[in-house]
Amino acid sequence: MKKIGILTFHAAQNYGASLQCYALLTTLTEIGIDAEIINYLPVRRWSRFGKWSRFITPAYIVRLLYNIPYMHQLLQMSSAYRLFSSKYYIIEPSYTLNDNTISEASQKYEAIFFGSDQIWNLGEKMYDRSEIFFGTFEYSGLKFSYAASFGDEIKELETYHSDFIKKYLSRFSQLSVREQSGKELLLRLGINSTITIDPTMLLSKEKWSKLAGETPLIQGEYILYYSVNGRGYSRKFAQKLSKQTGLKVINIVPHPKTFGAGFENHYNFGPLEFLNCIKFAKYTVVNSFHGTVFSILFEKSFYSVFPDIEGEIQLDARRYTLLSSLSLEDNMVTQNSEIKFNAIDYANVQQRLKQQVNESIEYIRQCIEMLENNDKY
Repeated sequence: MKKIGILTFHAAQNYGASLQCYALLTTLTEIGIDAEIINYLPVRRWSRFGKWSRFITPAYIVRLLYNIPYMHQLLQMSSAYRLFSSKYYIIEPSYTLNDNTISEASQKYEAIFFGSDQIWNLGEKMYDRSEIFFGTFEYSGLKFSYAASFGDEIKELETYHSDFIKKYLSRFSQLSVREQSGKELLLRLGINSTITIDPTMLLSKEKWSKLAGETPLIQGEYILYYSVNGRGYSRKFAQKLSKQTGLKVINIVPHPKTFGAGFENHYNFGPLEFLNCIKFAKYTVVNSFHGTVFSILFEKSFYSVFPDIEGEIQLDARRYTLLSSLSLEDNMVTQNSEIKFNAIDYANVQQRLKQQVNESIEYIRQCIEMLENNDKY
């Protein structure tokens, strides 16, 4: 059986990153592919291409100080992430690869899937960015991407890095991206690609529910607030929903911007606990892609909150592509939106999602078929 590698964010303490990695590995394994995660960790670097930087900003210091009272919980969270990866990941090699060692170690794989997640986001705030995710290292096998994302700063990316992107991504055998904006960027560079769904959506609600467990970690009805950046527009919407429903708000991301918001904070949760919190929530208020994804997968009453500038909703490509493809535009709100409690037609959502799952699985099968045909010559 052919050995396949997965090159993505696998060690970030981020719920979406961990779960998308698990989902792609699980999907490939269930198809019958001998797959494992390549244990590469990017150097935390760059301000621009090739320049090393690591700035301790005022925002970084504030967040560090905010975390001090919660240090015990944060250590528990780190432990939960380690337990999750040790139980559910197949990671090789046991030692960590870097930019200098990944080329030699990757030769054992006949093909590598790059993705999913924002592996091609080169924004300066992207902590795990690395040129390695563009396949810059010497490698003799086939390179495929699966639902890779450039993030939202497409114009800046194209302005500064279009030559780099074209040079390396044109060497891939097959490309799939997560957003329409990524497909359009590649097309402008003369590169064809297809859109596939995030790996987390390849797995059924039942599989995620089993991982989440049958006993709620949070007692009573609650609103789950999930924002990795604690933005005011999402925080205010959660407060408004809480006031209108009388339900408490559970916050699971440590961020100083949530200080004084009146939320009940739980900072000791790993990926499994994250799933549990969404599964048993009465409502979810999110401003992240994967927060939106799992709200949909668990068929929750959810609000995906976007910023509002002078009365105009500011849509990000990642969530907009997802929500519009599933006819869930009514769940796109701003802090100024009227709170509605309309039931979501999840039968229609599941029908649309099933088609996207089938198309995405077919893309994976085409990649494997290309690999098999490549061996014949």
